Amino acid sequence: HQIQLLIKNEPISVVGSILQYLQPKKSSLIIQELPPDQRTDVVKRIAKMEKLAPEVIEKIEEVLRERVRTQGKMVTQEIDGRSILARILRHMNITAEERILEGLSEVHPEVSDEVKEKLFTIDSVLKIEDVDLQEILREFSDEEIAVILKGKSENVFSKILDNVSERRRAIIRDEMDRLGAMRRVDVDKSTREFLEYLRSLEEQHRLVIRREDEYLLQ
Repeated sequence: HQIQLLIKNEPISVVGSILQYLQPKKSSLIIQELPPDQRTDVVKRIAKMEKLAPEVIEKIEEVLRERVRTQGKMVTQEIDGRSILARILRHMNITAEERILEGLSEVHPEVSDEVKEKLFTIDSVLKIEDVDLQEILREFSDEEIAVILKGKSENVFSKILDNVSERRRAIIRDEMDRLGAMRRVDVDKSTREFLEYLRSLEEQHRLVIRREDEYLLQ
């Protein structure tokens, strides 16, 4: 609430610069409370952000100096606006997320696609209920799963193999051995296709992927 009052009359450029430094959950709450037109402009600003020059930071400090105590010295840094926006959106409900991405897609479709890509990483499987993941894995062949598992973290590896039968688990392991070392580009292609399938299921409301800090109601 205090941050909302602080930035209420600030230009979009200042609001976007401030939000990318906050905790993603806090930024998401602030964005949801913005007027619709301002919300879209702020989201676009964050998504397209790449660098903040020292003079920009100094100007923001100057504007806010009388209202905020600033400690330390901020320095120029590389900023991945798409990743920041994706982290913010993960804390929103799916309806708000879809509304923002649709608005972004109307003016910057390529940016919207990149943000969507970052929203669905292979770690997304860790947030899928076992019963749902079991159903999904039935849609993929043993070889496809073997390729997807190449180079993945132990958590993802275990999550997927724990949700297939013992017999199929052995077959997938044999397939991984048979395939041997693979080019990253080929593994990434299979992984992207798998993630696209997850995304399509969620967009059709056939799959629920738990968002961070999300509470479930009985």
